[in-house]
Amino acid sequence: MRISYFHSSESVPAVRGPAEGGPDAAVVIDVLRATTTIAWSLQNGAEAIEAFAGLAELEAAAAAWPAELRLRAGERGGQRVDGYDLGNSPLAVTPELVGGKRIFLSTTNGTRSLAAVREVPLLLTA
Repeated sequence: MRISYFHSSESVPAVRGPAEGGPDAAVVIDVLRATTTIAWSLQNGAEAIEAFAGLAELEAAAAAWPAELRLRAGERGGQRVDGYDLGNSPLAVTPELVGGKRIFLSTTNGTRSLAAVREVPLLLTA
């Protein structure tokens, strides 16, 4: 078994799936907040969360979803992205706000790491 670890999203290489020589599994541990916000959103009734490395990709995907069924959540450098519905706080994703909605999320580190390993068949977060 080979284990690799990376301390920040900038150091995570783009990873291919096992058929292309990549790993069978990956674990993204984001101690700041992205993975906690994702888990808490699902716990509080969000329909799904889509994670994006960049804001342009987030905007394109969110625009294709019905406005009344989506929330844009974004954080850069610890601050909410101007004009977005949410930042990156687990406390903000209340059942009343996120219930039944799809959240389109991009953060400084966590979602960038998730994007780098999206081809891995087993992806765990912590």
